[in-house]
Amino acid sequence: MRRAHRKSKIDKPLFDRWPDLAVLPIKNPQREKTFLKSGTLLAYLAPAGRGQIHPSAYSSRIVEIYRRCYEQERIEKRNSILEDFVASFPQLVLQANWIREVVKKSFTNESSGLNETLLSIGKGFRKAADPAQRRDKLITQVRLEAARESQKTFSKNLVSWNRGLKRRDALHGSCEWIREESKRKVTELVTEDPKLKPVEWKLIELLVEGLFYEASIIMAAQIFEVPRRRLERKEK
Repeated sequence: MRRAHRKSKIDKPLFDRWPDLAVLPIKNPQREKTFLKSGTLLAYLAPAGRGQIHPSAYSSRIVEIYRRCYEQERIEKRNSILEDFVASFPQLVLQANWIREVVKKSFTNESSGLNETLLSIGKGFRKAADPAQRRDKLITQVRLEAARESQKTFSKNLVSWNRGLKRRDALHGSCEWIREESKRKVTELVTEDPKLKPVEWKLIELLVEGLFYEASIIMAAQIFEVPRRRLERKEK
């Protein structure tokens, strides 16, 4: 008599055994929105690359992320969140009940001026209709996120390099030794990425002075072609 085959966990498809990302709480909506705009939200939610989320649940998460960002933003800047959501995800506007409430509230305000809420929604739809504008904005966001992550790596590497110098011992002698070591390090960095050539001497001076955070900001901004002010004090 043949034994009935007992189905084990191993028999289940691998995808079915992966955790459901939809159950993860939204702890930091601003951060999730940033990853969402750069196309890396799923990688952020599942760093090991193992996770699943139903398309409808993913859409609901996007709507909820923007709702929380809108409510947490200062009143004078909320319309920019609204415009960004409509421009980035026009297909989800009708699914976002919070937008309906925002529009209703905009008509209760006693004002004879322009309805800024409707203007923001209109601007969002106009941006959504222009694929070139959406593409350029996405590219900028991706570069910015890459620059922020690289800046942290640059800073750690420079701090580690400085430890190896034993700077304190060198200060008892000639400081020219530190300058020469800084030149050697910057030459190495420029060789690895020629985009750093225009800021070569600035980097040397910062390394001599031990200003590694500032040097990492300049490096990331120069390599990824983003404004330095967008990187400063984000992760110091």
